[in-house]
Amino acid sequence: MVEIMNGLKKININSLIIIIFLIFDVRFFYMINLPKYFSGDGTNKMLLSLFGICLFIYYVLRHKFAAGEFGIYILGLYVILAGVSVHSLLKFDYKITQVVWPLFPFINLIYYFILREIFKSKRNFRFFLRAAEIVWSLLVFLFLAQRFLYLRSHTVFMKLGVMLPDYYFNHPELGFRIYNVFEGFNRIFVILTAYLIFKKHFKKCMCEIIYTLLGLLAILLVDGSRFYIATVVLVILIEFLVVNKERLRFGAFFLLLCGLLMGAAVGYKIYKSVNADISENTGSSYARTGAIDYYMSEMKGSTLFFGFGIANPDEGDTLYKVIHGPDENYHFDDIGLVGTFAKLGIFSIIWYILFLLKIIQLTINTDKERRALSIGITTMAAVALITQSYLDPQRLLALLFSMVLLEINKKSPETISN
Repeated sequence: MVEIMNGLKKININSLIIIIFLIFDVRFFYMINLPKYFSGDGTNKMLLSLFGICLFIYYVLRHKFAAGEFGIYILGLYVILAGVSVHSLLKFDYKITQVVWPLFPFINLIYYFILREIFKSKRNFRFFLRAAEIVWSLLVFLFLAQRFLYLRSHTVFMKLGVMLPDYYFNHPELGFRIYNVFEGFNRIFVILTAYLIFKKHFKKCMCEIIYTLLGLLAILLVDGSRFYIATVVLVILIEFLVVNKERLRFGAFFLLLCGLLMGAAVGYKIYKSVNADISENTGSSYARTGAIDYYMSEMKGSTLFFGFGIANPDEGDTLYKVIHGPDENYHFDDIGLVGTFAKLGIFSIIWYILFLLKIIQLTINTDKERRALSIGITTMAAVALITQSYLDPQRLLALLFSMVLLEINKKSPETISN
């Protein structure tokens, strides 16, 4: 809090950029009715994208442009997206708007060139850390309060729109789940705050402790993804082990053992739930196995190279069954790397493999004193591929901040420190 107040006393352009970025990312905390082009599903980052375009132009004109460690990867991804878009227009006869609209979330990757410059300053990074903890803690609190009121009396005070569909009201057994809000930035930020807690050995890190707990609660109670919460807990445990590998004492080891046992219990429960879904031919796990079989069988001809594309036809459209399968319940972003392959073609798989090799290389070359954070981020990127690809629109900010933090952690030793 001290850092944020000191920053506000002498506000500069970088601090202003950070604040606007965070507020646009959380869409004014979902408390304002925005025009339809800026609202809708949680993957809609149009405000952030437009701000990013303006900011990128400003930075190119005012600063010496540097590609950084990942500039070539972002350019390569944009080339793949251009080819996929042209293929979609020619093969599936989409309208131009159907192809262009889904491209906007990918524009946010240009923030990489801006944030890598801003975060070279430790003061800017500390301001970002505190500002993000405040903004996202407030967002989590609002969603938890909304969950409590919704389950108790179906009261809705947030502007959630299509994120809380009507069938939830008619099927209270479905509970309360909001997709896509906490899968991007929160995924990496909770890994970062947990790392800082371990580096500080739980001292003078109350803000980090509060946000780490809130971030985990958001995943568990709002997003509700079993795989997501399991991978985050796994990564946090790995960070703890790496940070404390040379100083683990009996007490810490005992706590870690308890954590591992609890994690194993949660993992077993998740396994039983997933196994029941499959054996009973119900639930998301069964839908995923059907989706994998369907998409892999359809990857032929030009689709093998360029995929089905990122356009999403309207329900009732003849293409809807082609994209979502004969039962219309298959989705690219449910099946990880296979979904990326089906959506963007074989070139996206090559891109992803090269990206993973790059972040592994950066992690290995990072000083061992700071390597735990890089190991956590890299582990998350690799494990998430099972069902949650970083090239899905709701997780593009996870990709962005993975790139930024991995580079800063290697090249600016004093920026991310205890």
